[in-house]
Amino acid sequence: MRRSIAALVTVFLLLSAVAPAGAAVEDATSIEDLLDQFDYDQKSHAQILRLYQAIFGRAPDLDGAKYWIDINNRGFSVFAIAGFMAESQEWANTYADKTNEEFVTEMYSNVLGRNYDQAGRDYWLDLVDGTNLHGNNPENVRLPRHETVFFVTNSAEFINSYPFASLFEVRVQQTCQLADESPQLPGRFLVFAGPTTSELTGSDIAVGHIVAGRLDLLFILSPNGIFEPLDEEAESLLLAFETQSCDPASARAS
Repeated sequence: MRRSIAALVTVFLLLSAVAPAGAAVEDATSIEDLLDQFDYDQKSHAQILRLYQAIFGRAPDLDGAKYWIDINNRGFSVFAIAGFMAESQEWANTYADKTNEEFVTEMYSNVLGRNYDQAGRDYWLDLVDGTNLHGNNPENVRLPRHETVFFVTNSAEFINSYPFASLFEVRVQQTCQLADESPQLPGRFLVFAGPTTSELTGSDIAVGHIVAGRLDLLFILSPNGIFEPLDEEAESLLLAFETQSCDPASARAS
């Protein structure tokens, strides 16, 4: 078993070596490290970082990112956080004295990094003004400026520019695919993710060998670059913090 697992070490090294020390988002030492933590949420936390980029007009710094993610983890929605951010002096300095037309024009420049297209400008201006001059707002809905930016940050254009994708989730999915496609290992596999022990720091990924529908052994790439079975204590910790597993429908049967 150990020999067959070792056959994947070279490939898995590429996936596992990028995770720096740190047990969770709160312990991250850089934005890249934060994106690689097991508890970084691909949906809500990435939205918060995009809001930070858009509302403050700059890349998130680590302390600020942790602060707003913590607010979200305490139960405040991303939508509510957009309102909190818009109460900042930075937002006021940029937009407080602007007309709605100036705001929409500068939103394109500051948030999307380009000049407005006429159709887009007309659409957002109707919403900010609460009018239907251009036929896009028949119910005369009026959006506060920060809500306008919130919706812009959820556009494909902005997400593609600032994905803030979970590096950890990418590694888990790549590990799933490699385990699923590996011809060297019989049986099926699940990928478990989370913190284990002080000796195995970081957001760890382990490959669980499934035999006869049950977890046979759980292996992790150790600091010395060898796949080793976890001891019972580390295994129980990892299973308790499981965040993602390979889709059973795609797992390769023996």
